[in-house]
Amino acid sequence: MKPTYLFLLACLPLAAFTYAEWATFSVDEQLTVQLPTQPTVTDMSKASTAIPQTVKMFSAQDGAGTYMILRLAATAPQSTMQSESSRTAFYDGLINGLVRGQKGVVLSRTSFATAGGEGVDVKYRGLDKGTGKMGIKYSRNLVLGAVAYSLSFYSQDRQDTTGISGSESRKKFFESLTVKPASIPQK
Repeated sequence: MKPTYLFLLACLPLAAFTYAEWATFSVDEQLTVQLPTQPTVTDMSKASTAIPQTVKMFSAQDGAGTYMILRLAATAPQSTMQSESSRTAFYDGLINGLVRGQKGVVLSRTSFATAGGEGVDVKYRGLDKGTGKMGIKYSRNLVLGAVAYSLSFYSQDRQDTTGISGSESRKKFFESLTVKPASIPQK
């Protein structure tokens, strides 16, 4: 076989990986995101009776990293976080718990707008339990009614402490978050 054909044959798997189409995944009736593969679903509330909410975790992987979505639904019907003060308090608690659990520090906190309300993006330095190194991590959080969503991306490059590895995939994942029209609060 000619060297040119061998080179093209060797590049074929890389081209397939690079151009793979992401698919829309419905987390529930309120929210969709784009993922590179069909996620696995874990119902965390069945694992422990100490968890007060209904918690589901969705995760998918590709060559760039792991994409995780946590869906936390309050069990009390009157639980709603649509007021600005209750949403802010919830986001503060969520971020503090995230950072404390990884012995980290918040580097930046910014808001983003959706049709269902304002969410919070967090960039933080946190401990990677696998490597023991501190690294830059990102989280995108949104509350819709009595349900909170937290999106996280973990790079496949576990030695990257800068948060740069996999940034294109992370941005694609985070920016694909879409609130479905039926879930937009009526004024």
